[in-house]
Amino acid sequence: FPVSGPVSRAWRTILAVAANKVNAKRLLAEAGIPVPKLLAVLEDRVQLRRFDWQLPEDFALKPAGGGRGCGIVVARRREGSIWYGFGPRPLTRDALFRHIVEILSGEFSREGRSDLAFFEQRLASSRDLTGGAAVGLPDVRVIVHEGRAVMAMTRIPTLASEGKANLHQGAVGVGIDLATGETRHAVHEGQSCTAHPDTGHVLVGRIVPDWKTILEIALASARVSGLGYTGIDLVVDDTLGPAVLEINARP
Repeated sequence: FPVSGPVSRAWRTILAVAANKVNAKRLLAEAGIPVPKLLAVLEDRVQLRRFDWQLPEDFALKPAGGGRGCGIVVARRREGSIWYGFGPRPLTRDALFRHIVEILSGEFSREGRSDLAFFEQRLASSRDLTGGAAVGLPDVRVIVHEGRAVMAMTRIPTLASEGKANLHQGAVGVGIDLATGETRHAVHEGQSCTAHPDTGHVLVGRIVPDWKTILEIALASARVSGLGYTGIDLVVDDTLGPAVLEINARP
């Protein structure tokens, strides 16, 4: 990229906002857009060694510059000093410590550079946007171009994706009609489908609740980001309602 000019400015915006989930979260919160609460940020190993591990019963641990759902650890409950997520393995402090070291080293960074690790409030949805019982945390991605929503889909986790709403890890993608909020088409592992592979719940022909509010939050987030083309990922939390998980510069 050139050192000056519009392309350089756009790239700096990507690095400052979309490529850093902590920066994006703070920017959105300052604008009054609902986001999960930030619990802690670890910038280096010195801070990690001094970390007091005063965390709630559940949380999400993420790399600030990660992509495709890689590097995310979700704790759902705690027993003593050990947390448990969607998988069978316990999340001990030692295991979390080692994972954070990997994050700081840039193991999950899209830019291939050292990264930040952060803990945030775990959002929870008992139902996905089609009304089915949620396995993990379903989300919705809205693609915004120059201030207009142009595409949208909800991503619904499966047992194979271990509760993550990421298509590359086995979640189901369901296209949404922008004007009506109706689900029109579903895809799982690259193949068309009409029902959830685990539950059999029909995914097509459903109306997404509060669709207008979801679109409004997505458009507001895109404006705040400063990006002309972006993907806004939201979750409809059981308590908080629609909240923005992250901003994507290359959706």
